[in-house]
Amino acid sequence: MADYGADPVWTPDGLRNESLDDLPLADATKTAVRDWADRYDARIQVGFHIAEPERAAFEEDGRALWRRLTLELGSDWNVGYFSERLQRALWHAPDDVTDDG
Repeated sequence: MADYGADPVWTPDGLRNESLDDLPLADATKTAVRDWADRYDARIQVGFHIAEPERAAFEEDGRALWRRLTLELGSDWNVGYFSERLQRALWHAPDDVTDDG
């Protein structure tokens, strides 16, 4: 879940933010996740008044990152995604996870 000014990685109960640096992820993945979170921070600056195409792109990119983290972390990790569109956490791995993301 994206959060203003923080890494968008949370414990399953949503009570504690986790650092991307503590996860066994490629540096490129950490950068991609942080860039996605920066887009969320920019939305706050304009009061969340964004056009639907940008909102849809943010959701699509977030789901792509979910797939990427699921693949990189492997089966020992339970990776979820908080959908801004659905306003709920999704915990089942996306069906379309593939090796090429």
